[in-house]
Amino acid sequence: MALYYVYMLRCEDDSLYTGITSDISRRMREHCGKTAACAKYTRSHPVKELSALWTTDDRSSASRAEVLIKKLDRGRKCLLINQPHRIADILGIAVKEGNYTPVPDANLAQCIDGSIDKRLGKEPATMNHSVIFDMDGVIFDTENIFLNSWRTVAKRNDLGDIDELIFRCIGTNETQTRDILIDHFGGAGVTDRLRTEVADE
Repeated sequence: MALYYVYMLRCEDDSLYTGITSDISRRMREHCGKTAACAKYTRSHPVKELSALWTTDDRSSASRAEVLIKKLDRGRKCLLINQPHRIADILGIAVKEGNYTPVPDANLAQCIDGSIDKRLGKEPATMNHSVIFDMDGVIFDTENIFLNSWRTVAKRNDLGDIDELIFRCIGTNETQTRDILIDHFGGAGVTDRLRTEVADE
């Protein structure tokens, strides 16, 4: 049986966000890192802290609690954060059948580094046992540097918004990238000049 987490996050603007996951480490990294997989809400409301955390036995129970917490007014949400052991009382009969266990003293750092999973005897789902290098052999993400250089060159050359074009190039090899750019700009000469400007940027 999979262990699911129900969590409440406090955002920088003091708003509260509630979610569920079976992989707390991955999910907190997504929220805090504002990755493509994070919630739309936490992308625009940066996460400040973990306010409450519970475990439950299955996705159905976790989903039921999530829906009910989201329906609470702010006062009841704050009451739940301050008295997490009263989840069944505060949410009502609909969750009494579920087994909701508060995780006391949990914080974001413990969730992200997998300490919470270890404390609960759960093997973190995202335990890394290897290092994967980017295709260019660099361990840090060079895609943002590439994208920002292209944006600067596009602005200088009045090319407009080229993000969609550049996103099509990410993950392609040198030849494929050049072919995409030649097709878009209509020739090798223009493409090669722009690529030289980007490299110099």
